[in-house]
Amino acid sequence: MEVPNKLKSKDFRFIKLRGKTKQPLEKAWTNGKNYTYEEIQEWTKDGNNYGVATGIGSLGVIDCDLEILDERVRKLLPPTLTVETGSGGIHHYYIIKDLDKKFIFYYKGTIHAGELQWEGQQVVGAGSIHPDTKKPYRVKNNKPIAEITQAELEPLFAEFKKQKKSKKKSKSSTSSHKGFCLPITQVIEKVPELQEFERKGKDLQGSHPVHGSSTKINFCIDDESDIWHCFRCGTGGDTLDLIAMLEGIIKCEDVGSEPLSGKEFKKVLKLAKDKYGFDEEELVQKELPEEPKSLKDVHDTFKKYLYLEDLKPIDLALAIALSKQKKGTPIWTIFIGASSGGKSAILRSLEEVPGTMLKDDITENTLASGAKDKDGKPVSDLGMKLQGKSTLIVTPDLASLSSHNRDAKRRIWAKFRELFDGYISKDTGNEVSRDYKDCHVTWIFGATPSIRSEVLIYAELGTRELMYELKLPNNIDDIVMEKAWSNENYEEEMKKALRDVVRKFAKCHDYDENIKVSEKMKEFIKSEAKRLEYLRATAPIDRSGELLANVVPAKPYRSMKQFKKIYLALKSLDPQFDDERAKEIIRNIVDSTSNPVRTGIMYIHENDIEGKYTFQDYKKMLKVSRYMVKCQAMTLWNIGYLERVTETKTVAGKLEEVEYFQKNKDETFQFVR
Repeated sequence: MEVPNKLKSKDFRFIKLRGKTKQPLEKAWTNGKNYTYEEIQEWTKDGNNYGVATGIGSLGVIDCDLEILDERVRKLLPPTLTVETGSGGIHHYYIIKDLDKKFIFYYKGTIHAGELQWEGQQVVGAGSIHPDTKKPYRVKNNKPIAEITQAELEPLFAEFKKQKKSKKKSKSSTSSHKGFCLPITQVIEKVPELQEFERKGKDLQGSHPVHGSSTKINFCIDDESDIWHCFRCGTGGDTLDLIAMLEGIIKCEDVGSEPLSGKEFKKVLKLAKDKYGFDEEELVQKELPEEPKSLKDVHDTFKKYLYLEDLKPIDLALAIALSKQKKGTPIWTIFIGASSGGKSAILRSLEEVPGTMLKDDITENTLASGAKDKDGKPVSDLGMKLQGKSTLIVTPDLASLSSHNRDAKRRIWAKFRELFDGYISKDTGNEVSRDYKDCHVTWIFGATPSIRSEVLIYAELGTRELMYELKLPNNIDDIVMEKAWSNENYEEEMKKALRDVVRKFAKCHDYDENIKVSEKMKEFIKSEAKRLEYLRATAPIDRSGELLANVVPAKPYRSMKQFKKIYLALKSLDPQFDDERAKEIIRNIVDSTSNPVRTGIMYIHENDIEGKYTFQDYKKMLKVSRYMVKCQAMTLWNIGYLERVTETKTVAGKLEEVEYFQKNKDETFQFVR
């Protein structure tokens, strides 16, 4: 046996293998029990096999188990010393000085195709005998060993990288009859050609049992996942697909392209029982676990049934649902939109998300009730279900609140404030006392724009709530009406489809608090939190629009934490979720949560830093009353965002003093956009 002279280098090391096997003779071969080129030549004179140590002397060997990997190596990398193994595989030898680790190649992300052998590994050398086939390892290309870099390997790494799985899927592959999890080994035991397959990593490989193979490695079986793949036809499937193909019910190239007919499928089941020995119980179709859904799947399902030009409200609703997994400052958000504008469909789609309650009717006794049953015991209320848990509550329509009088509303919102802070307490006149603690509640409400007149929300919740306005373009009424015209016949189907896709999405996505927040995004979040507190700060105002006290904005700490949580939740929806899209959502929250007239005045000055405007200018531009613009302009002036400037002008031939407002250029009022 002659060791190839291309391996003659003082930098390379060799391993003594036991007889004509692949097993190292000495266990400590990685720690010194290895040999020089001359020493291994002596060992092979008696016909013993030998191994070539990889990773030593920067020697790497690409061990190709599949033809496709060998073809890509020859196309992408320079010619080099190449050895054909005794089982038909290929070894390509390269010097790679900057390689940092071994790499495993996967065809189509799932099928083991080979390995780049590196430190701590060895390959059987040319001239050795394969222990199973008894065929020699022979030099196929006696070129000098080429030197390459890791950068040259990257295209191969990218093409043959392993596919990541977020959840374990059904054992069926491309099968059109999912739900049958039958052990493929039972078919192997009945087919002699399959019993001759050789183990390659976790797969069995050999010649196709029907159309054969010149290379003897064009067919692979993963007996752990009960699937198979044909490399010539590019097809594959599960155990029943294999039976159908073996028995000629379907051609190999047609597997997975279309479902079997009912008659064909019954024939396959009969053969599975009569010829391959499967029990009747095994041949009953089982319910499969739900497949993970992506954000695109959710968007596509909503677009199928509803006309939604803007999908960001869906993203926010999903993000808020995920945010309940993280304790701390909760997210309470009111989705504001016109009736039939899509908000109810979005919110009701969350109904089957784990840990969610749908709560339509809200009364004074919703959270804590003083009622007793017929035996005199306190009846169950919502507080009992919330205590010690993290819960998402969805109220698609806050209209039920409008039926309550002012005092009742005040008491309801006051109880909500307690719940936001994590507890509920109530004492009643019939000797019933309720005290619930450790309530972690995330709440999403739906409402029409009239909710803005509910000043008690602001007074009782104390700037804990956020709002998000769903904005529909004015020119799409005909399109929406057409969609509504057609979807009436499948409204129940629509509701179920939306609930299903959202539930499946939520089950395979988690809130990731370890997502890195860039300094730029951090500054944006802090800036928007500060802007929000300027926009919703309040003070008493008289009938003429004059302030009766100074305006003191709340500190932006709570809203900053809420925005950070929303941002991380949005990024958790999809690793590629765009930062600019996240910014648009947060900006809309700020604009929606604040007084719209004040927001309008602020935007006027943000877009015209040097501009000077009067109350009359604001009135014309915003199309609201002079009183409304005066109240909000005076508030912004009191906060310091605006400066009042008086100038003398000639009006109708007379000198008059005219009062203007312009933006304060102090850094305190500069916002990150």
